Parts: sequence; structure tokens; C-alpha cells
Amino acid sequence: MTAVPGGILGTSAIVDQKLEWFGTFRGRLGVLVSPNFLLYATGGAAYGSLNTDVTLTSLTPGGVPISVIGSHQTSKFGWTLGGGIEAMFAPGWSGKLEYLYMDLGTVDSTAVLATGVGFGIGANLSSRVKDNIFRAGINYHFSPGPGPVVARY
Repeated sequence: MTAVPGGILGTSAIVDQKLEWFGTFRGRLGVLVSPNFLLYATGGAAYGSLNTDVTLTSLTPGGVPISVIGSHQTSKFGWTLGGGIEAMFAPGWSGKLEYLYMDLGTVDSTAVLATGVGFGIGANLSSRVKDNIFRAGINYHFSPGPGPVVARY
């Protein structure tokens, strides 16, 4: 149940959140299942930019609609963990399938609408930013072949 002050006919809130961009800095640890097939786990730091837009709308006692729009952008740091498989399919070329779980923590925002009758109506927002990411990729390996690299002068 929402308590609305006297003279206010109702209030609505619209929230739009977007993860504008993100990146990871990870390590990878794996096991060669065969000479051409790697099974691995990966994990590390995650970072990104989140944009939150909030629109509060209400009606004054005279029936006039009033509205306020607020926007908040924040950079977040968190963690990521996942795993994948990678297989060589040609000399110097491999393909991979990977899953990552990313958690950037909690984002808090506040929006206040001045009603014109001596008080405001506000909304406090708290959301957890997490994502499940599935990727497929093709890699080219610049190494000259199996064995150590030997410098020649």
C-alpha cells in the first residue's frame, strides 16, 4: 500500500537503467584435455558505467500533471568469474566458447518531485548490477610454433 499525501491524486515512477559499457581484467587457468583442447576457469576484476534515468509524475490538487526527470551516471568496480573451452582447429587458430558472471555491486539513486502544495514526493532506488555473459570467439596465436622462443643475433 502506498500512502499519498492529501491533495495528490497519484504518483508514478519510471526507471530505466543501462550498462553503457564494461570491461574485465582477468586471469585464466586451464587444463589441456588433449593437445588441441583447453578447458579453463577465468576470474578477476570487472568495471563499467551505469546510467540511471528516473521519471516521477503526479497530479496537483487542481489536476495539473507535474513531472521531474533525473539522471545519474556512475562508474562501478566489481568482480567476474567464469569458464570456457578453447580448441585449436588449424595451425595458429583456435575457437572458444566462454561464460562469465559479472557483479558490479549496488547502485543507489534518489529522485524528488516538488508537488507545489508544500511537500515533495520522492523515490529511493537501489539496484544490484550483475550480468551473465556468453561469448564465442576466434583467436590467432602469434607464436612461431611449439617449443620455446630462441633469440638469434
